Amino acid sequence: KLAAIVEKTAGPREHEAFQLLSDYIEAHLDRPSVIEVTTGARLHFGLLSLETIGARQFGGAGLMIDGPGVRLRAEPAERDEVVGVSEGLERAENVLSRLRQPDPDVGSRVRLQIEEVIPAHAGLGSGTQLELSVARALAGLNGECPEVAEMADRVGRGNRSAIGLHGFAEGGLLVDAGREPEGLVAPLVARVPVPEAWRFLLVRPRLGQGLSGNA
Repeated sequence: KLAAIVEKTAGPREHEAFQLLSDYIEAHLDRPSVIEVTTGARLHFGLLSLETIGARQFGGAGLMIDGPGVRLRAEPAERDEVVGVSEGLERAENVLSRLRQPDPDVGSRVRLQIEEVIPAHAGLGSGTQLELSVARALAGLNGECPEVAEMADRVGRGNRSAIGLHGFAEGGLLVDAGREPEGLVAPLVARVPVPEAWRFLLVRPRLGQGLSGNA
């Protein structure tokens, strides 16, 4: 009704103002005020090949377990802010900064509350799960629902194994086919739900960390 009134009675400036208001409402009406992301940890059973066999490289199998995991909460804010569990703050800040590139002014400002993280460098896929969680939360606040391959590209994940990526999206027992030289993410070729009765015992050393970083 308001649109009809403006169309019939308003001048050019009023039309312009109404269009700006309409665009703002359309852009924000369906956006959630809070996004909560929860994901488990990744157990990797090994790569199929470190060398290129045929057209693909790496490949592997693994599965997702419920815990330890990542839990975070995101909501719009006046400026970007990351708070919560200290072990995840620096990585979350870094990935948020990468997601702002190449245009830092694109998208909503966000307050990230990191509530739980996976132990780092313990072979549980902590970096992938946290970074994808941040990417998913930011996309949700901006009204997006990107595929996991697109989120992986945004945060620079999936250069070798894609078990953690597919596990973030679908969970279960997973096999990826290996990465093509120019491919973004190794395709998922098999997935089986993990039976509810299965249990996994994780044994980790109390001191020290596993290898990480560039191969």
